[in-house]
Amino acid sequence: MCQIDIARRLFCCTDPQQPVYDVCGRLFSPGGFCHHRRTFECHVLILMLEGTLYITAGGIARAVHAGEYLFLRAGEEHFGHQPSEGRLSYLWVHIRTDSGFLVMDAETDAPYLFAECGDVPNTARLASRFQQLIDMSLEEPVYPAVMMDCACAMLLMELNRLHTCQQPAKSYPPVVLAVMEWIRSHYHQPFSVPELTQHVNYQPDYLSGLFKRSTGVSIVQYTNQLRLRMAKALLTNYEITIKEAAYSCGFPDEKYFMRLFRREEGMTPSQFRSLQVK
Repeated sequence: MCQIDIARRLFCCTDPQQPVYDVCGRLFSPGGFCHHRRTFECHVLILMLEGTLYITAGGIARAVHAGEYLFLRAGEEHFGHQPSEGRLSYLWVHIRTDSGFLVMDAETDAPYLFAECGDVPNTARLASRFQQLIDMSLEEPVYPAVMMDCACAMLLMELNRLHTCQQPAKSYPPVVLAVMEWIRSHYHQPFSVPELTQHVNYQPDYLSGLFKRSTGVSIVQYTNQLRLRMAKALLTNYEITIKEAAYSCGFPDEKYFMRLFRREEGMTPSQFRSLQVK
């Protein structure tokens, strides 16, 4: 595990409309990789998938292992101080901000708050956010910049969630927790209940009944609640269309999204957004 001084190296960005996506990708090396010496004007987030990255950043030498992340702040020199041994793979994204990420000396209420590096309890979940960015960046025609920013923001919000909420608030059966985790990792993609149950190897009828008995809501209701919560965050903080908000949160049908939004919130998405304007 990375050894860090949390009080000294806790990064925070208080502007909910930050960050701004720049570029992303995946690095793979069969062995002997040593990071170049660089100082970027943007921030860099790295998620290790395989191997160990030996890197010095901000004057601190680190060994970042698979299942850990590292945040490199803009303006701080970083370089590899030792070649990797064997296969190495990690995901990365470059992020620009106007206000920057501040080094905090205490907890604060902020949209983006996380330690400089640490363990990722569910690497697949964070990797899913990265893959969404990569897929969007490779699409033709290219996605509007605001949608790339939204996807980038949700990636950092996931880091914030890992920092502030490590354990579930309630005790559910392990398979129900697995379903919740899968939905939170894939809510931005359209899927059916049978498709979900294939991933956890349970019969759809049994799993649907167990989920509702445990949580009080169906799998579809739980998924829609999560999607609507994320859609409201996007509509509040970003100048995107209703269709873009619906698509970003896994709704393939804009009209269905609007009907569901009105039924659950008592107003249309446009009315909701107008109430958020101060």
